[in-house]
Amino acid sequence: MDNKSPYTEEERKIIEEEGLYFEESKEDKNKKIIIILIIFIALMSVLTVFVTLSLVRNNNNPDINIYGLNYDADGDGICDLNCDTNNDGRADTNIDTNNDGKPDLNITYGKGNNPYFNIDRDGDGKPDFNLVNQTEDGKCKLNCTDKDGKVKTNVDINGDGVPDINIDRDGDGVPDTNLPYGDGTEPVFNVIDKDGNIHNPVNKWDGDNSKSNIDTDGDGLPDINITLDEEKDPYLDVDTDGDGKSDINKDFDKDGKPDADITLPGGKDPIFNVTEDGETPTKNLTPKTVDGEDFNIDTDNDGFPDTNLDIEDKNYCQLNCDLNKDGKADVNLDLDKDGVADTNLVDTKPESEDIKELDTSKSEYNILTFKDLVTNNKVLSPGFTASKEFVLVNSSLNDIVYTISFKDVKNNFETSDLKYWLVDMSNNKVVTNGRVTVPKNDSAIVKDIVLKSKEQHRYQLYFIFEETGKNQDIDQGKTFNAKVQIENASIVN
Repeated sequence: MDNKSPYTEEERKIIEEEGLYFEESKEDKNKKIIIILIIFIALMSVLTVFVTLSLVRNNNNPDINIYGLNYDADGDGICDLNCDTNNDGRADTNIDTNNDGKPDLNITYGKGNNPYFNIDRDGDGKPDFNLVNQTEDGKCKLNCTDKDGKVKTNVDINGDGVPDINIDRDGDGVPDTNLPYGDGTEPVFNVIDKDGNIHNPVNKWDGDNSKSNIDTDGDGLPDINITLDEEKDPYLDVDTDGDGKSDINKDFDKDGKPDADITLPGGKDPIFNVTEDGETPTKNLTPKTVDGEDFNIDTDNDGFPDTNLDIEDKNYCQLNCDLNKDGKADVNLDLDKDGVADTNLVDTKPESEDIKELDTSKSEYNILTFKDLVTNNKVLSPGFTASKEFVLVNSSLNDIVYTISFKDVKNNFETSDLKYWLVDMSNNKVVTNGRVTVPKNDSAIVKDIVLKSKEQHRYQLYFIFEETGKNQDIDQGKTFNAKVQIENASIVN
């Protein structure tokens, strides 16, 4: 054994003692090295062929490239490249054919999934309709892209060869006319009519001051004091203090509806979706649900809540309250949208000053006396409303059944226009049959209600003298008086 053995002296002695010693000759080693090199070269050749074929395949099938399917370049959760819209494993839109990170085929516009540009109609993998970067005299005239490959100016939405939106008239790369809002496809700002007049202009001037649709970053698109209707005052991304930043009605997603720091129409202070960091709403969210009750409902889908308005974030309705759950405001109507109720005024604030403890050992009649209800000789006129909350508590060890009734009724109204209804505030349910005409005689409001031991029931009793639009003079001087009482409180058998 020569001095070039791979084993140490100690290892060699052990191997010799155990009869395991074997060492290749120098010639054998050289042969093995040559074989290994040949195998390595062969594998690298195969790998090279494989990679080459893969790249060719990527070019022919651009849905399988270095970016893969459904590539989200900016991390916003929206696909930017090689988007598979039908989940068939192949890219349908924004296909990158040359691995440069920019869409080349079936390019969409905005956040939609419909291709508008470089559409491949014949399936050969090459664009043949509504091509991008169409030039004339060395300048881009139609569907001009930016550095990210997105169509930015002179956009032809309908493929007729004529730009529809974001038209760059002076060739500076900044859109000048027919500007859409956000990712829309319809022109909203700087719209040119058939006579060449511009409507709803960006940087609309009022004397020496820019009043609406102000472009703060010089990209040709409005950023603050936005109005989508030139006849209206600014209502999106409104700058109230003149610092060049929006304070109210912030439209983060550019859909034409406010998302944060929302005011009442015409207001200047944020009330709904109020933000503390300028981005994330944390207070008086719209809409919201508290204990099964829905607040700040937007019934007309304009981004501004209009029904069951909780303007003070107190988890009860102050304006435009829908008490009978028919989808229409009934009480505390704010007709002029100034944040103050104008008609059908009702105190909706939950109170528990009128608490009646049910105890079968007491008198048969448990009378609730209301100091500010309609029964206390108030002057009534059409449109009058009143309400009162009361709470029934069962402090006994037994379940109790009871009835709520009108007692000692005095009613000489000629018409049926004076009505009442009772709401179970525990589950926000109207327990009467809608609005009911006040009775002429003593009568039950609700019967045989079970109140479990150590629990309570909270009610709100409402009255309204309905405005009919007709002459109601026949009820002048008429009166309604009654007591509300709990009757027949007894132990459930």
